[in-house]
Formats: sequence, C-alpha cells, structure tokens
Amino acid sequence: MIKIRCGDIFESQAQTLVNTVNCVGVMGKGIALLFKRRYPYMFQDYVRRCKNNLVQPGIPYHYTDAFGNSIVNFPTKNHWRSPSYIEDIIKGLDFFVTHYKEWGIESVAFPPLGCGNGGQEWRIVGRIMYEKLSKIDIPVEIYAPFGTPKEELSEEFLSQKVLLDDYNQLNLHNNELTPDKLAVLEVLNRLEKQTHALKVGRVLFQKICFIITESGLKTGFNFQKGYYGPYSSKDVNQMILIFANNNLIAEHQLGNMIVISTGPEYDKIRSKYLKQLTELEPYIEKTVDLFSRIKNTEQAEEVTTVYYAYKELEDRKTGHSVSEQELFDYILTWKKKWSNAEKRQRLASAIRNLAIMKWIQVTFSNSLPTGNII
Repeated sequence: MIKIRCGDIFESQAQTLVNTVNCVGVMGKGIALLFKRRYPYMFQDYVRRCKNNLVQPGIPYHYTDAFGNSIVNFPTKNHWRSPSYIEDIIKGLDFFVTHYKEWGIESVAFPPLGCGNGGQEWRIVGRIMYEKLSKIDIPVEIYAPFGTPKEELSEEFLSQKVLLDDYNQLNLHNNELTPDKLAVLEVLNRLEKQTHALKVGRVLFQKICFIITESGLKTGFNFQKGYYGPYSSKDVNQMILIFANNNLIAEHQLGNMIVISTGPEYDKIRSKYLKQLTELEPYIEKTVDLFSRIKNTEQAEEVTTVYYAYKELEDRKTGHSVSEQELFDYILTWKKKWSNAEKRQRLASAIRNLAIMKWIQVTFSNSLPTGNII
C-alpha cells in the first residue's frame, strides 16, 4: 500500500526513514543535512563507510542503532557536486525491493529521490518510485517535493509507466541537442585525448561552455558574473544532467575532483552530426587551443573573467576601442580580491595573452604590469 504525501518526512510514523546521500561522506544540504543533525551516530557510521569505499551509487544500506532508529541511506549520486542519475535511482529501488525483508523493514517513508539538489524531476522520479515500490507488501509513504501540483500526486498520474529511453530522448529533443551544443562535447573529447591537457571538472566545463558560447555558437547558455568568473548554474548543470542520462558524458572521481569525460554513446551521436561539427571546426579548434594552454582552474577563471569583461566593455563602447588598462581597471572593480601584486600581474598576463591570441582586440597600455605568456 502506497500513500503519497507532501510535508515533513520526519513526522512520518513509518518504522524506517530513507535518506538520500552521496558517496564521499558529506551531508551538507537538503534532507541529508537534517538527517545528520538528528542522527549524529548514523552520520559517523556513514563517514566511516565512505572512507572505506563501502558506499556506492545505487546500492542502499540499512542502519540501525541501540535507540531503535531504522534508516536506509540511499546513494543517488557519487559526489555531492554531481547530479543524481535516473539509472542509479532505479538500481537502488530494485536493490531495496530485493533486500527490505532481509533488513526487517515493516514500513518505510521515502523522500523524492534525486529531486531538489539532485536535479531530477518529480513527474519522472515519482512515477518510477511508484512502479518499483508497488511490488512490496508493506506500508510505503512517498513524500513529494513541496509545491507539487495536485494532479501529480494522484494514483492515475503516478501509475503511468516511464520508459527510460523515451524519457531521455525526449529530454534531448526538448533541450534541442543542436550541433552548437554538441560542439562543447567535441571540445571535451579532444582535450581528454591530449596527454598534458588539464583534466576537465565541473568548473572547467563551465568555462568551456562560456568561451564557446561567447565565441559565437548558439548554445542557449546564459552567463552572468559569479565569484569565480562567468557562471551559468542552471543552464549548464541541466545540460550535464541530460548528457549524463544519455551516456554522452560520464563523471568519475580522480583524487579530490570529479572529472567529466565523454561517455560511451558520444561517438555514435558524433557520427550523426559529423557534417555540422565540421562546419563548426574553427570555433571548436580555437577553444581547444585555448584550454590546452591553461594550466589550472585558477588560470581558467582569470582568462574567462577577462573575456567576459571585454565583451561587456565592447558592448558599451560601440565604435570605440578598449584599452588594456581600461579592461584591467574594469575587472578590478568586479574582482576586488585580485588587488594584490601577484594577482594584478596574473590578470595583466591574461589580458595580454588573449590579445596576442586574437581573442580580444585591445589597444596597448604601457602602464599594464607585465607577466608570462600562456
């Protein structure tokens, strides 16, 4: 028996509560943070398991303590920065259905798996949860996100079967997988084949999306000033999620960072768009050339900040050239943390490097601090 609720899962009378977690020992946001505060011993056990690589996406585990608390930690993502993937949610639900009797669970309350910080949609996740959890013979409560439309809480809606391939392809279609967007993945594809190129994490992926968008491609990404340079949280992260769910990209842990690389389906879709990608070769190659020279994410921040600021000044000064010093001063009004001597020199280097590489057209300024060429 399944009941759909909107509200506070901690008010549930179910014997067991389900908590969504990552695999790196962090409960810093959303429902996981609330579980951490309520059940500190559970959190300590979770951290220990993560340190021993015992927590894996799609493999929930059961925790109990001497106080009678019964919690299922349900990993929906690898790293807390990553989105939650539908495949891991399905795998985890199947695992739960297979093991709940073994764990002695007699009633259970689930949050909306992967929604909120995970980036998934209730209209899909809710239906998958309803289908999978209908197979078990204990009372089940599924808590929908706050604000879910009433019609999406009904049995009629939730009993509609989700075909995962159709869902992923629909998402690709709705988000217009254009050659311009695919060009971002082609840049990623070429960089990962270069031995000495910087590994691409989420920050660097943002910067690649920005540069190729501002160079003239119609990706649909909208960027604004952020603490670490130009940023497009919603647009880029949503596309990462859709790419990942279609196996066009993959994320894996490398030390302390999450590396993004092209996925197993990329070559197939690349072949389909090869003619269009060939037409975009000048944009792709120029972006690859720039990022193959960048040594770290700090330098990527500097370069993209300069380019963003230059574009802003260029738009304001129609018909008038921008000087190096003018660009330098304008950036320092935005990035006040760059006021020390070392940062000022690095900024000057980024301006001059981009000018030499013909990314920007600025007039020379003798007053600009000198620096190294990329």
